[in-house]
Amino acid sequence: MLFSPLSLLRRPLPLSRSPLLRLLGTRGPSWVDGWARRCRSQADVAVGRRPSAVLVVTCWFVGLRPWGGGCRPSAVGWVSLAFSPGFLPGLSPGVCPGVWLFGLGFRVFLFWQAAEWTFLMVGGGGHHGFVGFGGRKVVAMAEEPPAPFTPAGEEAAARAVLSSPTWAFVFGAAGAEETSKVANRRAWDSVFLEHRLPSDVSRRSSGSVVFGVASEAPIAVAPMGIPAQVWPHGDLEIAAACAEAGIPVAVSTMASARIEDIAKSGARCAFQLYWLRDAALRRQLVARAEDAGCVALLITVDAPVRRGSERERLVGYRPGVDVEPVMAGSAEIDPSLSWPDIEELIASTRLPVYVKGILSPEGAQRAQAAGAAGVVVSNHGGRQLECALPTAFALPRVNRALHATDRGFDVVVDSGITTGTDVVRALALGASSVLIGRQVLYGLARGGMQGVLSVLRRITAEFAQTLMMTGCATPAEAANLHPHVLDA
Repeated sequence: MLFSPLSLLRRPLPLSRSPLLRLLGTRGPSWVDGWARRCRSQADVAVGRRPSAVLVVTCWFVGLRPWGGGCRPSAVGWVSLAFSPGFLPGLSPGVCPGVWLFGLGFRVFLFWQAAEWTFLMVGGGGHHGFVGFGGRKVVAMAEEPPAPFTPAGEEAAARAVLSSPTWAFVFGAAGAEETSKVANRRAWDSVFLEHRLPSDVSRRSSGSVVFGVASEAPIAVAPMGIPAQVWPHGDLEIAAACAEAGIPVAVSTMASARIEDIAKSGARCAFQLYWLRDAALRRQLVARAEDAGCVALLITVDAPVRRGSERERLVGYRPGVDVEPVMAGSAEIDPSLSWPDIEELIASTRLPVYVKGILSPEGAQRAQAAGAAGVVVSNHGGRQLECALPTAFALPRVNRALHATDRGFDVVVDSGITTGTDVVRALALGASSVLIGRQVLYGLARGGMQGVLSVLRRITAEFAQTLMMTGCATPAEAANLHPHVLDA
């Protein structure tokens, strides 16, 4: 049975559940999967850099340990490694790094690839050196797969390359049926618009203002925790794509890179703040965001605790095990956050503050009275409350309540937005801009910065086209469209 080396590189199987393990009557320990994920991350870095050639090693893995007078298998599975010039300093192409395990006795690892490439390594229980014997090199050109042109295609491409635990983190939502996440999508699909054609749309512009700064479209990337689980240096890759696309990015408290480093990408950054128990750390994060040149501060109010998802529990996902938030570390969220705290935060920072996680008109009015620059109508992508109101339904109610008082107050919306048509729908319902979340992570999983860029370009192109087809020459004109919400 033959396998494509590149396809296995993109999706290594979970070793601890290998059918061969069951055949041999043994089970791979948890470190096997962790080791495979680290190897895949290293391979992703190589492919992500687009080298002219990559040494791809797709191999069987067998671990043996002394047992009586012979050896007994301790783990079986397969992994894929990739190496290229400039990858892993000190190692030249074609050299396999030693993989060493802790424990007593010797381990023997046999690597086999369809009789074309063999490599035998013998090692002890330490970190030092390895012995290798012979083998033929398998060299393949690194080819960038064609970019998907639909949200479903981007989702499928991400699913194909992510491990089960990481996929559960990215895709999962609250509740066994993920009701709120599903309802978010259905709600946006239920919004229909009356076009205003004929109308002169020969001169049109998609440009807008998001968080008080210019953007190529009324779009920004939503704050997302530890993107480095999805792609090495994921936060930096996302920011680089946003800089290229001319779109702002909101950086999470749970980011896997420092806000100072992310800001150096050239993207206009907002900073999302969780109300942490450690007040000194909270103040430090706000000060760092100010010093890094962030343009706004988003305070999240709909996550008094991280709920997690049923998908995560089923696969045993634990946040922060492989990649830990760099700025927040293991700090806990303080569930005592209340409006006086938000008022104090607004008074203490020079950044405009947006209250993120609002679903009610009363909440939006309270944020406005507290001195916030705007709100983000959001249900956390359906991650927190499985019966949360879809944002496409909450947005008109919030907009009507604010319209009676102050039209200059920003209303941003997220949760379930996947297309440029959704962006026009949101503007028609009263939003000034939108945030894109999961879809960006799907692009990141497929191809790092370039994958994110392809998602952003798809959405902005769809937005420009839909804007024109509704008879609008600018995003501001979309606010005059007449939306109709039909029963799903």
